[in-house]
Formats: sequence, C-alpha cells, structure tokens
Amino acid sequence: MLSAPRTRSAFIGVLTEAQHDPGLAEQLHRQWIGPRIDQFKHRLVKAQEQGQLPPGADLDVIMDLVYGPIFHRLMVHLPLPDEAYLRKVVGSVLPAGTAAIRASGPA
Repeated sequence: MLSAPRTRSAFIGVLTEAQHDPGLAEQLHRQWIGPRIDQFKHRLVKAQEQGQLPPGADLDVIMDLVYGPIFHRLMVHLPLPDEAYLRKVVGSVLPAGTAAIRASGPA
C-alpha cells in the first residue's frame, strides 16, 4: 500500500489530519494501525517463545524501534526502506534489546 506514491501521499494526509481529529485517529488506529501492531507483537511473542528473543525483552520498545524509521521516512518524504535496509534495522534493534536487558540488571 505505501509503496505507491499516490497511496503514500493519501496515507500521510490521513495521518496528518488524525493529529487534529480524535475520531479519525481512533478509527485509523482501530482499523489500520492497531491490527498491524497486534500482528507484529504476536510475531515478537512467538520469537520469545522460540528463544529468538530473550524473555525480558521489551517488545513495545522493539516495535517502536522498528516502526520508527518507516514512519520517519514517510513523514519527511524519503523513499520507503527496502528489504535490505529493514534487515539492517532489525539486525540492529534485536541486539540493542538484549543489551538493554543486560544494562537494566537482574529482574
């Protein structure tokens, strides 16, 4: 959806309008953003269960760190990241999540 310039521009417009319209923001979150966040979080939980992520990893922080570059690029009209870039982001985020657990000390 976001790879087509017209669709991307329309989505940015809706995101911008949602900043000023609480009803639109709620609808956007319920119908589009929320389900994608839920899918991603479900995948991260599975990764924890399979030992791919440490049990103490903050999944919300990991999601923010992965989604952040995508939304940053959307909002400042940069090209969307390609698969290679996203692999670099994920490859950077996952070790950072593990390091954050070590830095916070014992639970």
